[in-house]
Amino acid sequence: DFVSVLGQVNRPGPVQLTGERKIDILEVLALAGGLTRLAKPRIEYIHNGITRTLNLEDLKRQKDLEKKIYVSPGDILWVDERFL
Repeated sequence: DFVSVLGQVNRPGPVQLTGERKIDILEVLALAGGLTRLAKPRIEYIHNGITRTLNLEDLKRQKDLEKKIYVSPGDILWVDERFL
């Protein structure tokens, strides 16, 4: 099972989910090599055909495990490029 991570990450493409534990969006971005220097601090998260725009700083500040956003197989994360 995979999550697709596209756009301004260092290793775009599928990220394999092990199924052993839940993985949140920040962990998936880390597995994709992290964001490039051109990345916007905003992530488009597509889950079951519904797109949500998430702020990277909000995700980093979220310490409550119940409120973290965990990915599911087939989800897509898109990191846009920042315009200089």
